[in-house]
Amino acid sequence: MQHNSLARNEQLEALVNSPFEAEADWTPADHADVLEHLILSASGWRTVFAADRLEHSRTPFVDRPRLLLACYAADSFAQYLSASRSSPESASGESVAGESAAGGEPAGVPGSHRVALATDARPTGYLLAAVTARCLLAAGHTVEYLGIAPTPQLLAYSAANPAIDACVCITASHNPLGHNGFKFGMADGGVLSTGEAATLTERLRATLASPELRRTAVARAVTIDAQTVTRVLAEEPQRFSASFAAYREQAERLMDPAATGVAVRLRNVLTRSPLGVVGELNGSARGRSIDGEFLRGLGLTVELLNAEPGAVVHQIVPEGAGLEDCRRALADRAGAPDRFLLGYVPDNDGDRGNLVYRPVDRDEALALGAQEVFALTCFAILSALAREGKPVSGTQSRSAARIAVVVNGPTSHRVDSIAARFGAEAHRAEVGEANVLALADRLREEGYLVPLIGEGSNGGAIIPPQRVRDPLAMLITLIKLLRPPDPETAGLSDEALTRRDIPSLLEQLPPWSTTSTYDPEALLQLRAGDHALLKQRYEDAFLEYWEQGRSYLAEAFGIASFEEHNYEGIHDRTGFGPSSRRGAEDGGLKILFRDRDGEPAAALWMRGSKTEPVMRIMAECRGSEAAQAGELLQLQRRLVLQADRRV
Repeated sequence: MQHNSLARNEQLEALVNSPFEAEADWTPADHADVLEHLILSASGWRTVFAADRLEHSRTPFVDRPRLLLACYAADSFAQYLSASRSSPESASGESVAGESAAGGEPAGVPGSHRVALATDARPTGYLLAAVTARCLLAAGHTVEYLGIAPTPQLLAYSAANPAIDACVCITASHNPLGHNGFKFGMADGGVLSTGEAATLTERLRATLASPELRRTAVARAVTIDAQTVTRVLAEEPQRFSASFAAYREQAERLMDPAATGVAVRLRNVLTRSPLGVVGELNGSARGRSIDGEFLRGLGLTVELLNAEPGAVVHQIVPEGAGLEDCRRALADRAGAPDRFLLGYVPDNDGDRGNLVYRPVDRDEALALGAQEVFALTCFAILSALAREGKPVSGTQSRSAARIAVVVNGPTSHRVDSIAARFGAEAHRAEVGEANVLALADRLREEGYLVPLIGEGSNGGAIIPPQRVRDPLAMLITLIKLLRPPDPETAGLSDEALTRRDIPSLLEQLPPWSTTSTYDPEALLQLRAGDHALLKQRYEDAFLEYWEQGRSYLAEAFGIASFEEHNYEGIHDRTGFGPSSRRGAEDGGLKILFRDRDGEPAAALWMRGSKTEPVMRIMAECRGSEAAQAGELLQLQRRLVLQADRRV
């Protein structure tokens, strides 16, 4: 399913050409209905856009109130670009302003920009992209429409093309199919920073609250004629091809940062010790991308399942049941001569994915936990640095820098142990891709080498020079760990390579048991909406428990002391009570337990949603006993619910 084929539907094409009339605006009922379900966060703006209002809908149509919402959202970004940046010039020296309403030469509007636009594989993406293109053009910007493309490909293209100043991805990421939304980025190949995202969101809120601003946004949009929009959308094949090439080039740099012929040596290793990979793409945007071509080019045997964009066959979240099809497919290939040991499943825009694996001596396949995926990626990158003594592309010289891994608050402390093994440090920020990226940037300014950034709680790894999560980059890293391009240097014979699998790699990691933040027991429905007061009551409840239960914690978990961490933006503040928090106090809170030697022994974490009355919690402990981590999770549930009752 390509977006151009959707446009052949006459009714849909009519909406693309004329989505709303010149004086269109929300009714009071529209206003209340749309805003009730709209989620505005630093990760993007999302809601159910499907015209039938079903969250698992497959309709390509969007109803009038939500077409207007798309207009208001796109216009807010268009005006934000015009106001926040001076007018750039293209690489050729020509203006990169948007085309005029008549569809002629660029209008030359001050503050104009060239914007790359793509969608994930949701049915409503094409129509929302058409509205977005119209609004960007109306503000004087130029639009390069890529069609369906994974977010990492869009951002790779933006970073590689000096003429691109910003990008928009129409996506709702891991939400159900009837949802959709907007994710924004700039020319550096990353999403908007937390501060930029907050400024843009305030602009949208102002538009949504003002009938005058809403009418002005529509009035601008309708000045662009259908022919101009159609021409931009029709350029999709060549724009997509250029983005495909940029993404492939970026993947080649990730495979071999120092250009030492890693790919050639890896192919030789795979000739002696084959490795097969199953990609169950679940109708995602990755079905149009480089995955199959690139992985086969490395010498891997690759089977891509459900690879047609839009052919979603199960839940989009690549967790739990979302990994079952891939797990079964990998198990079915146990007897294949090509050693199928790995499988992966992405979300719909392809910037997140999780793994399944098969032990070499078993016919069954197992899902790898998100925290384990990230820990293995960390181990792979830091061990490669230690073995090769070479810097990662896009970072400072290793000889001039300390090494840091940047993660979010709920990332397992197993990562700290791995980092310490290789002389590196683990630094934490609040949940959110923009937060960990911002902290990494600050650490680089302080002289650190930062070869890995991410959110271990969802398995998402950002490997520089990328500034976005990418399951393909993660897969490349783990493949080099399973089949080192220089096995002799790693002390591995051909026989040892043949036995090398994910379980053998997991045995090399420090043992920690961590509950998933997507475990049903890790989500609590709360009454309290006041995060600050809830945290105070939680601290009260925790201190009461500590006085009664510290001897048991010492006996069962080796716990001797505790400290509290509050995560806000890029800050990790240690301290107990309100004085250790700032602002809305809605970041994550962690109780970190230490043993008698002062080493991390266990942790309890909590973070309230900023959009709904729910609390995500997590618990972990050092060691391989999952039951102990489960016991700590139940303790955290009791403490949080007790605090909620006291608010």
